[in-house]
Amino acid sequence: MSDAESVLLGERTRERGSGVPGGALRGTEVHFTPRPPTRWFSPGVLGSALGAVVLSGLFTRFADKRELFGGLPNRFFDGSGLADPGSGEPFWIDYCADTGDGFGATEAVATALARPQPGDDGELPPGAVLLLGGDQVYPAADWDSYRDRFSGPYAAAHPPQLDTPGENQWRGTPRFMFALPGNHDWYDGLTSFTRLFCRSAWIGGYRTEQERSYFAVKLPHDYWVLAVDTQLNPYLDGPQLAYFEAVRSRIAGGRVILMVAKPYWLNVTNSADPGDGWRALAMFEQRFIRAAGAELVLTLTGDDHYFAHCAPLDRAKNREHKVIFGGGGAALSGTAGLPDEPLRLPDHAEIRGDQGGTISEYQVRSPWPSRDESKRLATTIFHPTTYFGWVKEFAPIAAVLYGVLALLGDFELGEDRSFGACLDHLLRPIIVFAIFATLLSRHFSPKLSGPCSELRRWLDGSLHALAHLVAAVGAGAALNAGLEAIYEPTPEVIATFAGGAIAGVLLAPLLLGSYMVAHHLKDRNRFSTEIFAVLASGVGRGFKGFLRIKLTRDRLVVYPLGYRSPPGEDEWVQNPAASAISSEPWFIPRDGPLPAAEPLTEQPIVIELGPA
Repeated sequence: MSDAESVLLGERTRERGSGVPGGALRGTEVHFTPRPPTRWFSPGVLGSALGAVVLSGLFTRFADKRELFGGLPNRFFDGSGLADPGSGEPFWIDYCADTGDGFGATEAVATALARPQPGDDGELPPGAVLLLGGDQVYPAADWDSYRDRFSGPYAAAHPPQLDTPGENQWRGTPRFMFALPGNHDWYDGLTSFTRLFCRSAWIGGYRTEQERSYFAVKLPHDYWVLAVDTQLNPYLDGPQLAYFEAVRSRIAGGRVILMVAKPYWLNVTNSADPGDGWRALAMFEQRFIRAAGAELVLTLTGDDHYFAHCAPLDRAKNREHKVIFGGGGAALSGTAGLPDEPLRLPDHAEIRGDQGGTISEYQVRSPWPSRDESKRLATTIFHPTTYFGWVKEFAPIAAVLYGVLALLGDFELGEDRSFGACLDHLLRPIIVFAIFATLLSRHFSPKLSGPCSELRRWLDGSLHALAHLVAAVGAGAALNAGLEAIYEPTPEVIATFAGGAIAGVLLAPLLLGSYMVAHHLKDRNRFSTEIFAVLASGVGRGFKGFLRIKLTRDRLVVYPLGYRSPPGEDEWVQNPAASAISSEPWFIPRDGPLPAAEPLTEQPIVIELGPA
């Protein structure tokens, strides 16, 4: 049996070190290496991620893998027989997104997904279908990362209940897994994603049945799941449109649960252009759902690593709810930037300017963590433990950057103080400042400031660049002058670079963190908190969870469940009750069984539909 097959079947085939900090699982017999959370500011991760982004852009531009799906038959998965249509019993599905990062959080969510959870109106059983909403692996897709960060932990949390070791014979009804790719899944051109998900195979006790990166699933009680692949851009390719065109005639009269990779509606403004993402989504909803005679009742997405419920304000005209929950394991995003005012979303006819176009209004409700708690968590970036944790990751990059800035920005006026001489001496630091300010204005400040004027972006970038440049050049000049006073001659280049490098380690994180905190508290912008969570890694490991969804003939109920503080990477041990033919999870928390996931909202989200 190959390594690839052993991963998919969930078999324990060889001994590997766990790679978990603290060594709690070291030497256990597992088929993957549990990994700690991604260190986003470490030079190796930044370099590999940058390369992956560049290559993925080339892949999608010149060899979009979705185009290759056009040769496949337009089949959908018919799961309507997974429940007795005449019994009236509810059918359960689960939704999880942005998983496959640190082992602790990923394993906690995967274990909770595999077991029943308590509810106010009775037990909430595991879903017969698990929907994955994107970004199944971090920081970038490759086969080893999928094995260690996703398929391994999920197989360990829900191993196959086999009759005999080594046999692919499931004792009971299998649970089915369907995955939508996110941008991180696309970073190898979708190669590993296709290899893992787009065939009939086993990942632990889950069965994969999709053939494409997008899919349609028919469920009991006349529900359909439609998943649209819009990564790495909102462009909908020809084969994908042809696939949903073939499915469209089947869903008439049905209720549709739509899966998308990003919450495009959060970026829609009242301007004439709502953005390409919402434009493509509105077109899809009109052409393949409403025009087909089906009703869109729920839209699910991840990408933003928090929970938020976007509820329609006029339920008499619109029963569709939108839920954002990217809590599968990736670093927490803040919610302070979520709008308080209603979202005004134009439909496809309104965008086109046709008569009969409408605008639907939604209100963001029940964010988790709350907006106020998100602000409080953001400021913990300056807590000594958190601060020095991410400073350690950021230090090598900051030291080199500041050292180079100190050398390039260094200047001496000399004895000639004429205007021409001064301008000549200042020309190099002015050019360095202009380049640095441009980079920050175009590639950093917009992500923090959100929609704003060009002048605001340039001012933001210029002030931010000036602060870093003054710190680097000043530190380099100060160390050089200090050494010259003590020892003559002083190697000026070395002293200047060293002064800048020291300032980079000590001051760059402080300036960067202060800049982000100021934007977060002043502008309430969601992009700044996303970067915050990356830096404040201790905070970012909390607030993880998933959605458990009940489908009946006359209503759809969403139960958001999660953990504020899941066990960390070094808090898991091998489960003594696990065996090769047991369904017991391979790992349990050191302090005892994993507790039940807590409800994130006081009441579940109930969508009344009436008889099918």
